[in-house]
Amino acid sequence: PQKAGKNAPDAPGGIIRVAKSGDGSDGSTWGKAYTDIQTAITAAVSGEEIWVAAGIYTPGIEISDTFQLKSGVAVYGGFAATETVRSERDWLSNLTVLSGDIHGDDINTNGVVLTTTDIITPNSIHVVYAFGHNPPITESTVLDGFTITAGQADGGNLDQKWGGGFYCYGSGGTNECSPTLENIVFSGNYA
Repeated sequence: PQKAGKNAPDAPGGIIRVAKSGDGSDGSTWGKAYTDIQTAITAAVSGEEIWVAAGIYTPGIEISDTFQLKSGVAVYGGFAATETVRSERDWLSNLTVLSGDIHGDDINTNGVVLTTTDIITPNSIHVVYAFGHNPPITESTVLDGFTITAGQADGGNLDQKWGGGFYCYGSGGTNECSPTLENIVFSGNYA
């Protein structure tokens, strides 16, 4: 059976909503929207879409926390939390920020760090992370309509020195990391 509230024609697999104004219950409507993007990603299955309303979202409180994409799940930002079909969203007017500023102390404009010199304390190593190994991350994994900012990949391990804003891991064989990225702005990320 189809989950409640997941019937918009844009997403044959269903829709999960995220909004700062949601009650966090199940993501089935804007009123019941999750307030945390990673919770929605964890709940999603391949073929589903996650719609994210305007706001500033951080992946957690530790520098290792990240928004980890899931194979086959599409994540769209730029909603006003009133839309019933994806084509109604306006990602330019409804700024949706994925920020590594886990301490909330970076110098920013509307939540967006403009230069890496504006990063104050340690931030998330990778704001967004995609691990393309069993299952691979292919073009059916979508990230669309976000500003990604304030990643700080300056850790001790080699993989902690790459991809402050977005780290995509996959190389050869059944490993692949080739998501679809559209309408994305990267600003003030360090690697």
